[in-house]
Amino acid sequence: MSSPCFKKLFENGIDGSFANNQKAAFFFSRNQCAKADFAPHSVDARLLMGPIAITAMFPCLTDTVFANAISAAMKSNDGKSVFLFNGTQCILLNYESMTCEETKNHSFENRIGPVG
Repeated sequence: MSSPCFKKLFENGIDGSFANNQKAAFFFSRNQCAKADFAPHSVDARLLMGPIAITAMFPCLTDTVFANAISAAMKSNDGKSVFLFNGTQCILLNYESMTCEETKNHSFENRIGPVG
């Protein structure tokens, strides 16, 4: 991905990413998001949208901790949603309807003991 937009977005690193079922990948860096066609098995990857504010890409994240940063992402098994994480916060984002379906507060320390 040689787009100047990608270089600018990623000069501070990638905080999280996920791919949907339509060959699009979403990359997060600080409070910015970019959508790319990752074109598997080719050199035709291209930027589709962004970099723009996370809330411009996903308006349902406005007024949440996810508006400023997403530290990790994991696809759910329903084929249309992704779990987004920021600290102990987790939200289920439906990337087909662009809606937030549920928010959870996870305390992993209570489940597995202190980490570190």
